[in-house]
Amino acid sequence: MFNVTNWHCIKFIFVEQSQQNICMYNSKILGMGHYVPENVITNDDLSQLMDTNDQWIQERTGIRQRRWAVKGDGDTTFSMGLKAAKNAIRNSGIDKQDIDFIVFATLSPDYYFPGPGVQVQEALEIDTVGALDVRNQCSGFVYGISVADQFIKTGMYKNILVIGSELQSCGIDVSTIDLSSIVPADLQDHWVVNWYEAPPTHSVVCKNRTWNQEVYRQLVHLL
Repeated sequence: MFNVTNWHCIKFIFVEQSQQNICMYNSKILGMGHYVPENVITNDDLSQLMDTNDQWIQERTGIRQRRWAVKGDGDTTFSMGLKAAKNAIRNSGIDKQDIDFIVFATLSPDYYFPGPGVQVQEALEIDTVGALDVRNQCSGFVYGISVADQFIKTGMYKNILVIGSELQSCGIDVSTIDLSSIVPADLQDHWVVNWYEAPPTHSVVCKNRTWNQEVYRQLVHLL
């Protein structure tokens, strides 16, 4: 018969034994892809729409130009994301059927339901996999990478397609001048994140949620 002391002893030994058998994974970037509309909007172009000029914008943002989709040209958050996803998969060197999870970060989806993640999964004709939408704007892609990093660390998934896509130009008020009208651009960025066995210091995202130096080395190699 076990008494309380013996039970705590056995429980402690069991935990230690389990930890020794756990295989830890970390994330690495296999491939990157991007897409931007062809339509270039310069600061001088904006000065024709509102009371501003190139110097005013550059002094406050450093921006000289941005890309805006042209209404009716077929560019949407989903369609632009799909083009960038195909580039990322091609650059990763893996087959699209090797992707077992999708994270799509956007604040400007074509539809709130179904979300763009499942739209990409269907358009790529990937076998049924999970698709998660992240509704953050500026930080959305960073949160998406963080989610992928955690799934990989637990061993739940091996290859995750992370998408950051925004179509903001159609909702901009160009009648007044403020940062919300001169900063937004339409663009998409995609990473294919893969697992590998390595020390925790080599993770894509550190514990304090800052980018690891390993990320920059991977980016330089892929660009």
